[in-house]
Amino acid sequence: MRHARFGWNDYIANHKSFGYRQNEKGINKQGELKKFEEFSAAGGLHSDAADYARFMIGTMKGTGLTSTSLKEMLRRHVYLSDSTSAWTLGFSVYKTKYGDLFFHSGNNGDFTCSMAFNKDKKCGYVILTNNNRAGYIEDKILPLFK
Repeated sequence: MRHARFGWNDYIANHKSFGYRQNEKGINKQGELKKFEEFSAAGGLHSDAADYARFMIGTMKGTGLTSTSLKEMLRRHVYLSDSTSAWTLGFSVYKTKYGDLFFHSGNNGDFTCSMAFNKDKKCGYVILTNNNRAGYIEDKILPLFK
């Protein structure tokens, strides 16, 4: 990942966008610039879609981590009561007719993201938005993978 990081630097300062929140009338309101200058695992990663897609593709291909680490990261650690989904280290995973679907999303209020991939089928998507509406897009795309 070329530009992704926890924390703040000159590259991020020059490329960071403002987030927007859409209200019930469909009007977008610009939020404050969020720096997350210190480490914050929940919401502190600064990235762009290309870097995040490289991470997803590397995870699917098994590059960037040792095979032992990758296997542990994608192993089901917490099983949910519906028996078709679980939590790995960083992803929720669902059994689908196409195989396992790994999923991760985030929401800082005015920045939202979603990514999902099927490691066996080598397909997936990454959505990063500077608004609070990625869930709307996700609702349209995610069913295509199930």
